[in-house]
Amino acid sequence: MPVNKSYHHGDLRAALLRASLDLMRQHGLHEFTLREVARRVGVSHAAPFRHFRDKDELLAAIAEEGFIRLTECLSAAVGKDWEPSRRLRNAAVAYVEFARNAPEQFRVMFSVNLEGELHRSVKAAGQQLFATIVNLVTDCVPFSQRVLRGSVDFSTEARIAWAHMHGIASIQDRFGFQSREEIVGFATIAVETLQQGMNPSTVTKP
Repeated sequence: MPVNKSYHHGDLRAALLRASLDLMRQHGLHEFTLREVARRVGVSHAAPFRHFRDKDELLAAIAEEGFIRLTECLSAAVGKDWEPSRRLRNAAVAYVEFARNAPEQFRVMFSVNLEGELHRSVKAAGQQLFATIVNLVTDCVPFSQRVLRGSVDFSTEARIAWAHMHGIASIQDRFGFQSREEIVGFATIAVETLQQGMNPSTVTKP
């Protein structure tokens, strides 16, 4: 492959991220180097260091981009549908499909250490995803329950919803589902279970 290709500054960064994901797909998360990434892109071995000081910083960039993309996928899946339960279910399906379509990036997103100054942007992108889930969950809570609770903070329920989504996605990543209908089925059950917990009137009393 020819080396020393000419890239616009931003284009080179994007090309390095794509090449890293390709190498992960072939060799696994940890079995590649920045030199291999440079070779794949067709630039000098020093070129990646203009954007990333080391491999950890490159992985952090992949994780940040992943959280941004996943947030956009959830928002697109919700679209203009105003029915709260359906919105949350569609978001859950989009979450699982993201994990299925971009498994390498999905794994990096949840394996990067978020401590330290270098990864503040990754943490911020993850918090934006969580904020999106909080809004979706809050919309599912009947107004009467909000009044009885005397609070509009449903972050705990949103964490449970995220755990449901991530659990289904992790099963998908590990074992796979046979069809999209199966994913929708799991997501529907998860949303219904969550709603029963948030709305006591739907829970059968002993």
